[in-house]
Amino acid sequence: MKEVVANLYWRRPDKEWFTERPWYKPTDFVEEVVEVWDENWDVVQLFWTYNDQWRMGFNGPVSLDMVVFQNALERKKLSDEEYDEWIDKLRVIQQEALHRIRYYS
Repeated sequence: MKEVVANLYWRRPDKEWFTERPWYKPTDFVEEVVEVWDENWDVVQLFWTYNDQWRMGFNGPVSLDMVVFQNALERKKLSDEEYDEWIDKLRVIQQEALHRIRYYS
């Protein structure tokens, strides 16, 4: 297992932000570390490579641009079953990323 910081789409507030909101403390905002199982590590790395490839709507990101990921996966020469497994894992990552983007912004 590998540990990674889960706050990819979140930035710690700066001093000015805390000055304007004195009821918050810097200790209220910590980086969340999550464990990634070894069998998911390659998919997480693929996501990090293209984590800026989002389809945008009026209120922000709505889904990953899967064409980018499909092209990357085609270069890996995966079997149909492996390809489907990677896409399923990317969809799980997408849902969690969307949740974090909406919740933390």
